[in-house]
Amino acid sequence: MLKPVHIVILCSLAILFIILFGCNKKDNNDPEGGWSLGDKTSIQVSASPGEELTESTHNLIFYFPEGASCTIEVADILEGEEPPIEGRGYYFNFPANENVCLVFPDDTTKRTFVWGWGINPGTTHNVESTKESWVAIPHFNAAGNRIAFNLLMPQDMDFKNSQAVHSGFNYVYIAQIDKNSTFWEKENLVAADLANMIRRYTDSLAPELKEVVQNRIFTEIPYQFSLGSEPCYLPFWWTAGGYVIRASLTIDKSLIDPVQITASVAHESGHYMMHVLGGNDTYLTLYRQMPQNTLHGPGTIANRSSYMVEESAYFSEYFHTGKVSSASNPEEPRMLLWDMNNMPIKADYPGIEGFGVAMLASLHRTNSQVYSVWETTNKLVTMDAPVIGAPFSDIFGIMAKGATNMDQLRTHVTQYLVTIDKDDLLSPLLQRLGWGYYVDMRIVDKNGAPLAGVKARNLCMAGGKTWYGGYYSTPTGNDGNYTLPGEVFGGTSTLRFYQGTDSLDVEINIDWTRKTDETIHLGDITVDFTNILPPHLENKDYGFYIGSFWQYECPNVVNIPTGYIPRNYNASGEYITCHSNGVGSIEFTFNNPASGETCTGSGTVLPHHIDNSGWFPINFYSFNLTFEYKFTPDGVPFYKYTGTITGVDRLDAYFTSRLLQCEGTMTLYWFDNQQQLQSCSYAKNFNNQTCLHNY
Repeated sequence: MLKPVHIVILCSLAILFIILFGCNKKDNNDPEGGWSLGDKTSIQVSASPGEELTESTHNLIFYFPEGASCTIEVADILEGEEPPIEGRGYYFNFPANENVCLVFPDDTTKRTFVWGWGINPGTTHNVESTKESWVAIPHFNAAGNRIAFNLLMPQDMDFKNSQAVHSGFNYVYIAQIDKNSTFWEKENLVAADLANMIRRYTDSLAPELKEVVQNRIFTEIPYQFSLGSEPCYLPFWWTAGGYVIRASLTIDKSLIDPVQITASVAHESGHYMMHVLGGNDTYLTLYRQMPQNTLHGPGTIANRSSYMVEESAYFSEYFHTGKVSSASNPEEPRMLLWDMNNMPIKADYPGIEGFGVAMLASLHRTNSQVYSVWETTNKLVTMDAPVIGAPFSDIFGIMAKGATNMDQLRTHVTQYLVTIDKDDLLSPLLQRLGWGYYVDMRIVDKNGAPLAGVKARNLCMAGGKTWYGGYYSTPTGNDGNYTLPGEVFGGTSTLRFYQGTDSLDVEINIDWTRKTDETIHLGDITVDFTNILPPHLENKDYGFYIGSFWQYECPNVVNIPTGYIPRNYNASGEYITCHSNGVGSIEFTFNNPASGETCTGSGTVLPHHIDNSGWFPINFYSFNLTFEYKFTPDGVPFYKYTGTITGVDRLDAYFTSRLLQCEGTMTLYWFDNQQQLQSCSYAKNFNNQTCLHNY
């Protein structure tokens, strides 16, 4: 959502942009445009480090930070590409290995802008088909209250995706803009919005990280902003001695729509904030990943092991606006990444541009339902998804670890989930985003012979519930071959095999680094249906009957009120509600504020054996549970029972057979004649009374 201050600023910008750039001019992105120059002046330079030289013909001051020994050619531009704003154009030429700067006074009434015509090193590009434009050259502070601009000659500047970036500028345009001009006002409005976004970003960081980031912003990596021909973030500037930090953000001066302006500012500031979060070395690695395809965007096929530069910018858009590219909420990867040619079966989904922001946004998401990326038609199908509910401060902390590829980001997300005791949710979290697998196998018996008539489904037990993955309804044939076409969890999960009424679980593990569009061959899976255990209790609520609580016996207590009889049932009938997570863990969750009854506790109910001696098989389970039941009507303590349930018992379709033992302590409460709360406790066991109810 745009804040009111954003709306006011950006509406003003829209008016200014229409006034200043509403008319079409010559296409300044045309690399074929001709140049006409005035007479060239040659300057012989032999300068020591830090020395300056004034060129009298054009009244230009050159500064040589590292010294220089060369010839500089200078000429006026008489005709050429449409300049970004009224000023004066110059042609410069000198050896590319020399570090040459222009110096200007830091005037209180004017601001100096310098642009170069060429390839923008801060944008995507194709080496063989490159768009040239006027590129804003970043400045730095020089001695004597002045500002300086590096002049960079055309050269192979650095490498992106293993190919040289051809950059540098022979043609330079210099404009001194009056601070009362509409251009200056327009730039100030956008700059104010940029500053607000950076401030909101830093205010959302954890205190220790905020201190580090603010120090980098104010000292090590301060940013500059200017309007230019196209939006970009340029983190570094190259000189003869290597790169120097020139964090420069540029927004397209022709943008008019306030929504697009906000999205663009959020995007480029996201690059900058990733720079200050991760530091120079991390961001240099990311910067060198800049794609060659200028038409890239969310959903573009990329390489997960060597590409992640755009994810922080997309996340910044999500943080500031709730959307990416002014269109899609990354909490719904189906809407952000999916199309008929772009699904997990056809592409390595973690390698798709935009997957990183989807992963990070899934940590913040509070909705427990998402659209399935596994649905292969245009139909929107919902599926349950884990809710982590991470605050932005935590997510920025993950980003600050400096992942430069998707597998590193997965590792950092895993480390974060460990700190909040939710690391078991990683598999279902990522599988719902499309990080899942297609598998095949051969199902065999204990002697290695193929099994016919067997089906399987994939599931993952995590976060107190069972998450269901791939399932295929056609059973195996005589060859035992079986395929699960998608939705199989990465990492450790379970294959549940079915043959008739029997089922058996087998654990599998899939390496997260495997590609999602490649079939994983599991080989032979041994399934022994001759000696199977009962299935786990389902992922749902069950009920426990403990016994009648009406008896009481408090030794040496004579002043219990007449007629004191504790309740012998609770609000769910005679059963105390508990919840099974589908893999053996039980949690007591009964809470009825209206009656004042609660029950808390946990334990396990695990498969023990199957008795096949009768007319039909009977499932037996081992019980080990501890709980505390309280009855406090109207907030007044009445009684409390703390118990432990143990034993092995059968479970038919509805009930166990009351063979379980419950040993515990009963505590009674009452008020004496002086209205003082009294209590007594005594051992209370329930033998052959406790049973489990399958609702």
